[in-house]
Amino acid sequence: MTKLTRIHGKLYDLSDYKHPGGSLAKSLAFGRDATLLYETHHQFTKEHADNILKQYEVKDDGSIPDEVHEFFDCESQDSEFEHDLIENVEKYFRKIGQQNGVSVVAAIKATPQKWVEMIVFNLAFFATFYMWFSGWWSSLLLFPLVSWIANINTVHDAAHFTISTRPFINWLLGYTAPMFSSPFDWLHDHTLGHHMYTNIGGKDPDLVHGKRWLRVHKNVKWTRFHKTQHYHFLIIWAVAIWATVRSQN
Repeated sequence: MTKLTRIHGKLYDLSDYKHPGGSLAKSLAFGRDATLLYETHHQFTKEHADNILKQYEVKDDGSIPDEVHEFFDCESQDSEFEHDLIENVEKYFRKIGQQNGVSVVAAIKATPQKWVEMIVFNLAFFATFYMWFSGWWSSLLLFPLVSWIANINTVHDAAHFTISTRPFINWLLGYTAPMFSSPFDWLHDHTLGHHMYTNIGGKDPDLVHGKRWLRVHKNVKWTRFHKTQHYHFLIIWAVAIWATVRSQN
């Protein structure tokens, strides 16, 4: 796999760069236009990150297309709202960092309260799994509900590298829910697909989950079944998501 990446129209070779987020985080940029991935993960350290990138710029050989600009004009879409939002969120986390004596990057990671929540939810997951395996009827409701809460607080956040400043911890927690999704699928479908191209037809995988039963985008072909989706979508969508994930794995 090529270790070249394109960011804001320029080509970079990150082979020798030791990313503080770990090799997994860096590898998501390899072989693609990673402009949106870069922007979404470096808002609070952008000036520092930009200076680092300059050291790894290489001659553009056209091997990676400038894909992002087919969908976004990143330079002209800045808005007053965007700047105010970033500024206020950064102020919030910098204040927390100052109170705790840590950097703003460390301040956005899991707090002690968050760790307690993850432990409790995962203990509940194993408890309801035991109930389901033992034939408790109540587990038919409790096990899927607790599984979702536990997974979304571990696998999801780990895939965004927001649980710990230690890359190994984020990597390890990404493997805690194999019945939900493999880390490989989740990183590519969710972190790269959904969060880079939110609600863009043909790019956002979340738009086609259970598309036979739920239509959430104009690119999904309408069928008569979609006419009543507001009545049945909760049950069918839950089953469809599970089936889709299992078939992908």
